[in-house]
Amino acid sequence: TGMVAHNVLTGELVLTGPEALTEDTPVLDVRTVGEYAAGHTPNSLNIPHTQLRDRLDEVRAWVDESVGDQSFVVMCAAGVRSWI
Repeated sequence: TGMVAHNVLTGELVLTGPEALTEDTPVLDVRTVGEYAAGHTPNSLNIPHTQLRDRLDEVRAWVDESVGDQSFVVMCAAGVRSWI
């Protein structure tokens, strides 16, 4: 929590909540497959945080195809996995 707070205070991390999301907001969802299956936002890509290193090519392709130059949100259930 302290590292997250430090990154917020220094501007390295911008926290956002569900009120900032629209149906067009690209979301990288780093929750487990089961959590994602229980409910997720439109326009999202699910890659559990434990698989990100092995699946970076998928993230890059998703950014190139779906995100482009716009910002995207990384989400999990509580904020820690998305920060990681």
